[in-house]
Amino acid sequence: MNTKETENKPMNVLLIMVDEWRHDTFSMMKHPVALTPNIDALAARGTCFSEAYCASPLCGPSRVSFFTGQYVNRHGGWSNGANHHVRPDQDSLVHCLHAAGYRLGHAGKNHTFQDATFEQFFCFREEYNFGKSHGDIRPGDRQVLEYRHNDRREYFRKFLFSGTALLGEGLIPEPEPFPTATCQTARIAEDGIRFLEQQHEEPFFLHLSFPDPHWPNTVCEPWFSMVDPQALPPLEAWPMDWDGHPFKHFVQSKACEYDRYTEAERMRILATYYGQCAFIDQAVGSVLKRLTELGLDQNTLIVFASDHGNFAGRYGLIGKTGGFYDALIRIPCVITGPGVPAGRVSDAAISNLDLAPTLLELLNLPALPQAQGRSFLPLLRGETATHREAIFAEVGDPTPPPPPRDRQTYDDYNRERCAKDGWFWFIEYVMRGRAAMVRRDGWKYAFNTGDLDELYHLKDDPWELRNIAGDPAYADRRQQMRDQLMEWVLTAPFSVKDV
Repeated sequence: MNTKETENKPMNVLLIMVDEWRHDTFSMMKHPVALTPNIDALAARGTCFSEAYCASPLCGPSRVSFFTGQYVNRHGGWSNGANHHVRPDQDSLVHCLHAAGYRLGHAGKNHTFQDATFEQFFCFREEYNFGKSHGDIRPGDRQVLEYRHNDRREYFRKFLFSGTALLGEGLIPEPEPFPTATCQTARIAEDGIRFLEQQHEEPFFLHLSFPDPHWPNTVCEPWFSMVDPQALPPLEAWPMDWDGHPFKHFVQSKACEYDRYTEAERMRILATYYGQCAFIDQAVGSVLKRLTELGLDQNTLIVFASDHGNFAGRYGLIGKTGGFYDALIRIPCVITGPGVPAGRVSDAAISNLDLAPTLLELLNLPALPQAQGRSFLPLLRGETATHREAIFAEVGDPTPPPPPRDRQTYDDYNRERCAKDGWFWFIEYVMRGRAAMVRRDGWKYAFNTGDLDELYHLKDDPWELRNIAGDPAYADRRQQMRDQLMEWVLTAPFSVKDV
């Protein structure tokens, strides 16, 4: 495609979404282990945001915030349930693009759109949820789906999801027993490429959504053996003393058998996590290569982002919790394409609910109605060096959590509950009760319903080891940030959908 043709055509959009990818897990961030040459190359062609944050450290709420440009307290989708996903009558990025004549495609994890939204706005839907669940389902896809819904570990068989023992979080000491081409990361890339090959004259939007490196932390060869667990640097902030921190974080540290794992076993889980990231990087590379071969790369805006982060070894944990540690709320964010400066790294604070307004402005399309996010196009143009003074995030449902228990007897209680209700019972503490956070000026304050407040001075305590919310020396700072957070919460047009 020549330059004049490109200038006269609307830009396409390729959104590459990953799940639980920690913000610094890239070679370009000088990570000692991560193998990400294709995403590094993508970042070199565009602008990378080193201080990007999510609106919620939970998949569904964060993704809905991305597409609506709204905080959870406005869009009301505080859970991963399908009834909390983007509705057909709810203003979102896909509604704007569809109205502008875009062909919309989805390949990968959903946790974003209701079935009716897919039916009304998308012309291509290949969906995966712990295996492929919609679209061109092949025999190999069924094998992967069955494997991921048949956890053979005794501890994890006690939790049933839709009548099956869903492959749970924790140590899976062997590779996923399938060839690369059969595994869902490769299949998602294959589906995405098929959508690209079907393009005609209309502009397109492709939501290429990889479920990994979210749990279950399992990956096929050669990715499983790509990182030697014994060669990993020491785990960050482990062992961790949870005294003085909210009880729900202590509960998370005991869930999924993490209190039983040795350091070597934790390293094995982390090595698998890095293998998942490397597999995704190769899959992204294959999609970008085909985009170029089809002559679409020069006229396509590309966004790479995660819905939220992951402990990725910090505190000896993998996964997430109902908290606001930087490992969970900071996200990778790269934008490249026409109108985006190349080779830049911005340290301006942005939120993922700013991305949809920014994309629409780059596309010269009308602004998203009711959006609370703000376009950072002036930042990309070099007209300003900052964007947000404060970052807000929230998580949890309106149901009050159970009261904290005696930590000395908690292990016995945990065993009783697991035997009765399965390993996933701990979600009662982690996700019940609204929690909210404000982060600004190198400080972070979090309010947790029915639990301890948190205050961290990030310059002196970047790993958030010392909760100083109860220290009289910081009472003024705590009150100042609490007031700002409460004002934000109480003035928000709060919406609650049905459970």
